[in-house]
Amino acid sequence: MLTRKNCECRICNSVGSYPITVAKEWRQGRPETFEYFKCERCGCLQLLQVPADMGSYYEGYYAVRSVKEDEPFVLSKFRSFCLKSLLREGSRVGALLRGFFPQFFYWVTPNLFDEKSRILDVGCGSGRLLLKLNNSGFKNLLGVEPYIEKSLSYKNGLTVLKADVCDLNDSFDLIMLHHVLEHMPDQTETFNALKRLLSPQGTLLINVPVIDSYAWRTYGEMCFQLEDAPRHIFLHTEESIRLMAEKAGFKIEDVKYYSEPFVLRRSDQMKQFVPTRAIRKEVIDLAKAGDSGLACFYLKHK
Repeated sequence: MLTRKNCECRICNSVGSYPITVAKEWRQGRPETFEYFKCERCGCLQLLQVPADMGSYYEGYYAVRSVKEDEPFVLSKFRSFCLKSLLREGSRVGALLRGFFPQFFYWVTPNLFDEKSRILDVGCGSGRLLLKLNNSGFKNLLGVEPYIEKSLSYKNGLTVLKADVCDLNDSFDLIMLHHVLEHMPDQTETFNALKRLLSPQGTLLINVPVIDSYAWRTYGEMCFQLEDAPRHIFLHTEESIRLMAEKAGFKIEDVKYYSEPFVLRRSDQMKQFVPTRAIRKEVIDLAKAGDSGLACFYLKHK
């Protein structure tokens, strides 16, 4: 029998008796379960009670582990060439890369940024992505991550601050949140801070798992989006992202669904299925249909 509880949605503020989903903690192997409720107005699935000691759930977390700063010169040059091709409007090389290697910088769109752009990566862990951008010739970069032990200064000039995005007082042309927004307990405060930090013509890129998807409908509490309970506090829908964006003064310019083989493989493994299916084609088809459970939202000031 479906359990329901009276809850107030922290996204759209609606109050009701909403269905409860119970999810396990998977990454650290803790014998714990967590209750989520799904708002029937905006569709957002959200953690009912956020643990007071949330920091302990990030101990040893993959995103905050140390990363290697140096890489072969040839690799940096090749990545730089490919990345700049993707950023160039009408590039034939960029079109070929998108066709044959869709996962390569999948979030990059033409004219998203250039070498002069001021770029902020929120929740960047130890700065893995920023190091790749730095080594590719993009130097005006900053990262913030609250769960690293201390601020990081790399010899190539890259800085990752041990800080929250709300602590910053600068302006950026591109602000990125790659699989980060779902970890932040106060969504309204976060969107307001992002609004304040984004330059007038800048772009806010939000890359998140979304709950309205094939994986959720098929696997329920065993879907890949819930493998990070309780760290995933909010699992959004297009509608809930739209509501948060509009309240903060943003508009959604584009939504891009993308595919990753782990979308179904991890759900299979969590449910103890043997992943023997032709997963790659299936997830590509889901992305084309906007049903993959992974999406990039590109926001601008209204």
